[in-house]
Parts: sequence; C-alpha cells; structure tokens
Amino acid sequence: YYIDYDTNTLYMCLDKKPEAIGNITMTTLENPMFNLDGTSNMQISNLHMAMTRGEVVKMKNCKNITVDNCEISYTSIAGKTISITDGCSDCGVKNSNFHNVNGGVYIWTGDKETLTKANCYVVNCEFADFARLKKTYNTAIQLEGCGNRAAYNKVHGAEHMAAGWGGNYNVIEFNEFYDVCTDTDDAAAIYAGRSLLPRGNVIRYNYFHEVGHYKNKTSNYGSHAIYLDDGYSSADVVGNVCENIANYGVFVGG
Repeated sequence: YYIDYDTNTLYMCLDKKPEAIGNITMTTLENPMFNLDGTSNMQISNLHMAMTRGEVVKMKNCKNITVDNCEISYTSIAGKTISITDGCSDCGVKNSNFHNVNGGVYIWTGDKETLTKANCYVVNCEFADFARLKKTYNTAIQLEGCGNRAAYNKVHGAEHMAAGWGGNYNVIEFNEFYDVCTDTDDAAAIYAGRSLLPRGNVIRYNYFHEVGHYKNKTSNYGSHAIYLDDGYSSADVVGNVCENIANYGVFVGG
C-alpha cells in the first residue's frame, strides 16, 4: 500500500476482490478524542471509540472521572490508549472492552515522595489482541505512581507482556492473564524491574495460564507469570494460580 498524504489517498494492491474485503478506513486523527485537564465529576459511558492515531481519553489533574461500559478498538498509539496521569485522583476505567488496540490503560499518578495515594483504577475490563503494532513493552495495563489498582480484568492475546508496574502501594488482584508472551523470551505476563524504589506493591489472587512457549519449553531464558527483575526489591506476591507457564510462576531476577 501507499498513502499520498498530500491528497489523503490510499493506494492498495489487493489479494481479494474489494467486495470480499469490506470497508477500509484510513484515519488521520492524532488529537485525543477526550482531552481532560482539571476536569472533575464526569462520566464517559456507552461509546464505541475507534480508528485513531492518538489517545482515546487523556486525563491530567482530574478528579472523579470514569470511563464506563465503552468499547475501544483499532488504535495506533503505543502504551496510552487511555492515560491517567499528573495529579489525577479517583479516576479510572471499568466494564470496558479493548480489542485490536496498540496501547492500553496507562496510570501514572499519586505522589511517590509523600506516598499520597491516587486511588485510580482499571476494573472489570477485557483486553484482547493488544500491542498490535509495537510488539514489546507495550502493556494492556501499566500502574505507576502511588496507590492505584487493577482488578477483575481479563488480558490475553499479545506476543510480549500483559501488564507492568512500579511506584508504591499499587495493587494487581483477581485478574486473568493468558495467551501472552507467545513470541518472546526473557519476559513475563506481568513484569517490573530496574529500580530499588518500589515498595508496598501487592500481586495477589490472579490466574495465569498458557504463558510463553509452554508447549515445548525451548526458549533460553523463558517466559514466566510474574517477573521481578534487575534489582526490584520488594513486592508481596500472594495466592496466585499459575498453570501451563513456560518457565516459572514467580521469577526473581535481581
């Protein structure tokens, strides 16, 4: 294919008749669909948001903003389909379905110096076939900052990791992770590392299955369910169930 950006024209060589392919969409949208800064007490609900090169929802300095019961699909930006950062509190995403996205939900808020919790969240969402363009280190869920939570989510369908975390007093609990790390090595369904600073993080009561090359176990370093890597020094890992993992349920690599 070739895109003529001067005329916004897409040229394609097709291996099927056009009527067999259906609709083809070329998006040029790069600005966030919702760009919220200093906003409070708002709900974004019951929408299908799709076909964008930018963020779907971007939150900064917000309080009590909820994305609820939405479908998000066919995004191109890595890591931050929905971002909750820079002074946000009591904001989150729930009951929503992400599929064929490049990035997921990125939460980096709360004060790590004063240990002030932000209480932001991603709860009861499904992420399927994510990291479709940027294949590595492009998570469905990323928790940073202080006092944030990911719970009751279902995450599956990626060649590399599913979730990552850092910061302090973040909780990942009651989630299901499967069919991830399918074409990678030295990785895990959920991963953190390369810092001595994180404290108080809890990974509990999650179900991990079909992670990595579990059928033949031929990789050099392997894929694990939970990976505490390169100097990561403190986490409570409690009550998780690991089934059909290529290598270890919990791997402490530093």
